[in-house]
Amino acid sequence: TDEDYYNIYALGIPSKSKHTIFNHQKEYTQLPEKTETILGLDFGYVDETALCITHHRENEVYVEELLYESYLTTPEVIQKIKEIFKVYNLPMHSTIVCDYARPEIIEDMRRHGFNCANAIKNIQEGIDSIKSKELHIHKDSYNLKKELGNYKWKLKGDMVTDVPVDKFNHLMDAMRYAILYHKRNNISIGGWDFTSFSI
Repeated sequence: TDEDYYNIYALGIPSKSKHTIFNHQKEYTQLPEKTETILGLDFGYVDETALCITHHRENEVYVEELLYESYLTTPEVIQKIKEIFKVYNLPMHSTIVCDYARPEIIEDMRRHGFNCANAIKNIQEGIDSIKSKELHIHKDSYNLKKELGNYKWKLKGDMVTDVPVDKFNHLMDAMRYAILYHKRNNISIGGWDFTSFSI
């Protein structure tokens, strides 16, 4: 019933349809100097737990996947993130913007010294924030590139809606959390918008 999903699931061909949400990304291999770092974390269990790191410089953002794995317990998530911080030489005060649907995991992470912030879960604003950036994806971020290629708007008949399909979105959510958080909290790049001052 969906030719695009047939290509993805039966033939293994990435989506290139007009309703793919992001089409402006480019690959990178080396980071520029002087970037601001924020991590995004989307919790899962049967679905993947997804962690990405975003590096911000002016109107550019550089994104790399760090974790994409199912069936992780809370201690395993914390241990894996500790190992990632060590490998990437990240300071413990680095901000991790988390899906607040799992407050008990966030609290455990804070007790282990991580600087966790609650995500702003406004999907449309998050997508718009990503679209407003020059988006660079690390060449080795296989799952991130796969999700970007297959993250689509829902169709209503032949019409494209402004609602994303709830698939291929674990790293998409993690990336959205980090980029929107940076936008909302960075006055120098126009991060404060009218929604921030609503009563």
